[in-house]
Amino acid sequence: MRELDPQIIVNELYEEGDRDLLFFGFIAGPVNYDLDDNSYGKPDEIWFEDVIKLICYLVETGDFSAGRMLETDCGVKFVPYENGFSEFEADARQCMHDSGLHGDALSIGLTIKKVHLRKVAPLIPESIRRLLQVAIRPGDFR
Repeated sequence: MRELDPQIIVNELYEEGDRDLLFFGFIAGPVNYDLDDNSYGKPDEIWFEDVIKLICYLVETGDFSAGRMLETDCGVKFVPYENGFSEFEADARQCMHDSGLHGDALSIGLTIKKVHLRKVAPLIPESIRRLLQVAIRPGDFR
């Protein structure tokens, strides 16, 4: 497995955030897949929790806002949660419960938006580094 350095993953999320919204499903990718799209084999529940931790970190930097996509008369638009990450997390857990990790409500319905464009990623803490740095051994996630 070819892993990408965790700092580079967060740097790339920051760069992508300058161009577009970051959907839950997009952020979930590097949490459970290597550079060659090989799965690390995390069970969905652990994968979900790790994505929540990564999104929490990104929002807590103050550089991203958590929200959801809502259909309006003018089309689909990003609407931030009034109560911030806690409301996002509660909605994500409900979506996970209702339709699983791969359901559209979670994968493309929940998103974060970068609020400080062109700001570079800070050095990531060890907890985020560990979350994105997977040393696979048989049975690690069972």
